[in-house]
Amino acid sequence: MTYVVSLDGIISDTFLAGTGVLIGDPLSPTLWNIIMADFTLPDNPKDALLIPNVWVSHLEHADDSVLLCKDPVGLQKHLDSAWVWGGDVRLQFHALKSVGMVFGPIPNNLQPFTLGGASIPFKQSHCYIGVVFRSTSRN
Repeated sequence: MTYVVSLDGIISDTFLAGTGVLIGDPLSPTLWNIIMADFTLPDNPKDALLIPNVWVSHLEHADDSVLLCKDPVGLQKHLDSAWVWGGDVRLQFHALKSVGMVFGPIPNNLQPFTLGGASIPFKQSHCYIGVVFRSTSRN
Protein backbone atom coordinates (compact mmCIF):
# COMPACT_ATOMS: atom_id res chain seq x y z
CA MET A 1 0.00 0.00 0.00
CA THR A 2 1.17 3.52 -0.67
CA TYR A 3 0.45 6.48 1.56
CA VAL A 4 0.86 10.24 1.77
CA VAL A 5 0.63 12.38 4.88
CA SER A 6 -1.00 15.79 4.90
CA LEU A 7 -0.38 18.18 7.80
CA ASP A 8 -1.17 21.89 7.81
CA GLY A 9 -1.46 21.93 4.03
CA ILE A 10 1.92 20.27 3.47
CA ILE A 11 1.74 16.93 1.65
CA SER A 12 4.53 14.38 1.99
CA ASP A 13 6.04 12.34 -0.78
CA THR A 14 4.36 9.00 -1.42
CA PHE A 15 5.77 6.20 0.70
CA LEU A 16 5.23 2.47 0.85
CA ALA A 17 4.00 0.56 3.90
CA GLY A 18 5.74 -2.75 3.33
CA THR A 19 4.37 -4.52 6.41
CA GLY A 20 0.63 -4.06 6.08
CA VAL A 21 -1.90 -1.46 7.08
CA LEU A 22 -0.60 1.32 9.29
CA ILE A 23 -2.05 1.84 12.75
CA GLY A 24 -4.78 4.47 12.64
CA ASP A 25 -5.40 4.05 8.92
CA PRO A 26 -9.15 4.59 8.34
CA LEU A 27 -9.18 1.53 6.08
CA SER A 28 -7.64 -0.65 8.78
CA PRO A 29 -10.85 -2.19 10.23
CA THR A 30 -12.31 -2.88 6.79
CA LEU A 31 -9.12 -4.41 5.41
CA TRP A 32 -8.70 -6.49 8.57
CA ASN A 33 -12.25 -7.84 8.19
CA ILE A 34 -11.62 -8.69 4.54
CA ILE A 35 -8.43 -10.58 5.40
CA MET A 36 -9.93 -12.43 8.38
CA ALA A 37 -13.11 -13.40 6.49
CA ASP A 38 -11.16 -16.26 4.90
CA PHE A 39 -9.62 -17.55 8.13
CA THR A 40 -10.79 -21.07 8.92
CA LEU A 41 -9.29 -23.94 10.86
CA PRO A 42 -9.81 -27.65 10.24
CA ASP A 43 -12.71 -29.04 12.26
CA ASN A 44 -11.73 -30.90 15.39
CA PRO A 45 -14.22 -32.89 17.48
CA LYS A 46 -12.57 -31.38 20.58
CA ASP A 47 -13.20 -27.76 19.56
CA ALA A 48 -15.06 -25.70 22.16
CA LEU A 49 -18.84 -25.88 22.41
CA LEU A 50 -19.70 -22.32 23.44
CA ILE A 51 -23.32 -22.28 22.31
CA PRO A 52 -25.54 -25.38 21.90
CA ASN A 53 -24.70 -27.07 18.59
CA VAL A 54 -22.07 -24.44 17.68
CA TRP A 55 -18.47 -25.65 17.78
CA VAL A 56 -15.89 -22.86 17.89
CA SER A 57 -12.18 -23.14 17.07
CA HIS A 58 -11.32 -19.43 17.04
CA LEU A 59 -12.56 -16.01 18.09
CA GLU A 60 -11.43 -12.62 16.84
CA HIS A 61 -11.94 -9.10 18.09
CA ALA A 62 -10.15 -6.49 15.99
CA ASP A 63 -6.62 -7.88 15.69
CA ASP A 64 -6.79 -10.05 18.82
CA SER A 65 -7.40 -13.74 18.21
CA VAL A 66 -8.08 -16.76 20.39
CA LEU A 67 -7.69 -20.36 19.27
CA LEU A 68 -9.70 -22.92 21.23
CA CYS A 69 -9.56 -26.68 21.57
CA LYS A 70 -10.13 -29.10 24.44
CA ASP A 71 -7.30 -31.33 23.19
CA PRO A 72 -3.62 -30.25 23.31
CA VAL A 73 -2.82 -32.07 20.06
CA GLY A 74 -5.80 -30.39 18.37
CA LEU A 75 -4.78 -26.97 19.67
CA GLN A 76 -1.24 -27.42 18.35
CA LYS A 77 -2.73 -28.36 14.95
CA HIS A 78 -4.81 -25.16 15.09
CA LEU A 79 -1.67 -23.14 15.89
CA ASP A 80 0.20 -24.76 13.00
CA SER A 81 -2.70 -24.13 10.61
CA ALA A 82 -2.98 -20.49 11.71
CA TRP A 83 0.77 -20.02 11.18
CA VAL A 84 0.60 -21.42 7.63
CA TRP A 85 -2.51 -19.39 6.79
CA GLY A 86 -0.88 -16.24 8.15
CA GLY A 87 2.14 -16.81 5.93
CA ASP A 88 -0.12 -17.24 2.91
CA VAL A 89 -1.80 -13.85 3.50
CA ARG A 90 1.34 -12.13 4.84
CA LEU A 91 -0.04 -11.88 8.35
CA GLN A 92 2.32 -12.70 11.18
CA PHE A 93 1.14 -14.17 14.46
CA HIS A 94 3.59 -13.53 17.32
CA ALA A 95 4.44 -16.20 19.89
CA LEU A 96 5.76 -13.45 22.17
CA LYS A 97 2.30 -11.85 22.21
CA SER A 98 0.59 -15.22 22.75
CA VAL A 99 -0.22 -17.19 25.88
CA GLY A 100 -1.24 -20.78 26.50
CA MET A 101 -3.86 -21.59 29.09
CA VAL A 102 -5.21 -24.90 30.34
CA PHE A 103 -8.60 -24.90 32.03
CA GLY A 104 -9.06 -27.83 34.36
CA PRO A 105 -6.46 -30.39 35.42
CA ILE A 106 -3.11 -29.88 33.70
CA PRO A 107 -1.85 -33.12 32.12
CA ASN A 108 1.47 -34.36 33.51
CA ASN A 109 3.06 -34.72 30.08
CA LEU A 110 1.83 -31.47 28.52
CA GLN A 111 4.34 -30.20 25.98
CA PRO A 112 4.71 -26.45 25.37
CA PHE A 113 2.64 -25.09 22.52
CA THR A 114 4.57 -23.52 19.66
CA LEU A 115 3.78 -20.95 17.01
CA GLY A 116 6.12 -20.85 14.06
CA GLY A 117 8.68 -22.84 16.06
CA ALA A 118 8.67 -20.43 19.03
CA SER A 119 7.36 -21.61 22.40
CA ILE A 120 4.22 -20.02 23.79
CA PRO A 121 4.40 -19.38 27.56
CA PHE A 122 1.71 -20.78 29.84
CA LYS A 123 -0.14 -18.33 32.09
CA GLN A 124 -2.69 -18.82 34.83
CA SER A 125 -4.39 -15.50 34.11
CA HIS A 126 -4.75 -13.38 30.98
CA CYS A 127 -6.82 -10.35 29.96
CA TYR A 128 -8.47 -10.64 26.53
CA ILE A 129 -10.48 -7.65 25.27
CA GLY A 130 -10.97 -6.46 28.83
CA VAL A 131 -12.07 -9.80 30.28
CA VAL A 132 -9.73 -11.56 32.69
CA PHE A 133 -9.58 -15.33 32.22
CA ARG A 134 -8.15 -17.46 35.02
CA SER A 135 -7.29 -21.09 34.51
CA THR A 136 -6.88 -21.83 38.22
CA SER A 137 -10.23 -20.58 39.52
CA ARG A 138 -13.71 -19.84 38.27
CA ASN A 139 -14.31 -16.29 37.05
